[in-house]
Amino acid sequence: MKVISQVSDVDQYYNNLADIIIERNTGHELVFIDTNILIWTLRLDQDSFLELTKWFNSLISCNSLVIPIWVIQEYNSLISTNSELVFSPYKKRLKELENNLKFLTDTARLVIDNQTSKKNGYVNKKDFIDQMITEVNSLGSKIKILTEKSNFKLEDRQKYVERLINKGKSDTKLDELMANISDFEFRFRNLIPPGFEDSNKTSNKYGDVLIWRDILLTSKRRSPTKALFLSLDLKKDWVFNPNKIIIDDKEQHNNGSKKFFELHPWLSKEYFDYTSGQIYISDIKTLTEILYSTKFNFSNFSNYKNLAKSIDLRLNKDETEKTIEWLVVNGHQLHFLESTICKWEIDPGEVDLNELKKWCISNIKSSIDWDYVNWNEVFIQLFI
Repeated sequence: MKVISQVSDVDQYYNNLADIIIERNTGHELVFIDTNILIWTLRLDQDSFLELTKWFNSLISCNSLVIPIWVIQEYNSLISTNSELVFSPYKKRLKELENNLKFLTDTARLVIDNQTSKKNGYVNKKDFIDQMITEVNSLGSKIKILTEKSNFKLEDRQKYVERLINKGKSDTKLDELMANISDFEFRFRNLIPPGFEDSNKTSNKYGDVLIWRDILLTSKRRSPTKALFLSLDLKKDWVFNPNKIIIDDKEQHNNGSKKFFELHPWLSKEYFDYTSGQIYISDIKTLTEILYSTKFNFSNFSNYKNLAKSIDLRLNKDETEKTIEWLVVNGHQLHFLESTICKWEIDPGEVDLNELKKWCISNIKSSIDWDYVNWNEVFIQLFI
């Protein structure tokens, strides 16, 4: 049994993920999709959806996509309810927020007075209330747009997910999946992952275990070099957060705004014992970090810019990546540099990186801290 590591190498973990997400060989890597990913795909805005489908389609073309049969069962069960909770869970909350705005204005009328208004920079109570009404009306109109907006035709979106399932559905037999189901209670009693956090559910309590069993059975048959499980549900019966992490060869505490996680060691060991292979886990944000990375996906990262915006990844790039991204997106400027400052005939040493830096500072209108740009890396990525 592998012990839970106190220190994890983030760079190595991301390199392993990138091998599966981007650098796939036909049929040598498998990507298993959780139910919540399919449902999330139904809710996504159209531009981001189209970008995500490019990646899904690439999985199909490489024969790497696998959708476990219990995922299909859960998806069918959710779709059959045809509830707003499945397709537009945010709409109910938006309507509640819209109603609460009126309460906010009414409360202000009761609570605020001239003295408090003046103390906070307003002329008087009337000025405070008038400005609040203007802001509330503005916010209300935006909420109305979000409430009424339909980013897609649900029927078309469902048809795509159906095609995805038909192309990638697992060939595990139902009797294989349901064999020795009594063992599941032993796992729950002893907090053996996955699924023990669902042990008190009245329905579908074994869902995670059934999905995990399908992952094991499919991988046993197909013998991938590496496998990935993509899910939004990163609970402690699936993952753990090491105390410390290594990034750029430097050890630091794992307590940032986005804590690093990896697959629970029990699951890694069980998978290895059953298949002699390696498996990793990722959520959508980590997946998109890799797809939208100049380091891992230099040639095609710009194909995922809307997906990155949907999950607010724009600020996660370092200054070097921001510089590379700008130049790739602005291809005419990149071409100019290739034929002028960064042109070399015999040896890359002919290029003056200080001149490249001066040009970028003068011409790139973006919030980049130039002191933290690795100019060697920019030059290597773009011009060698």
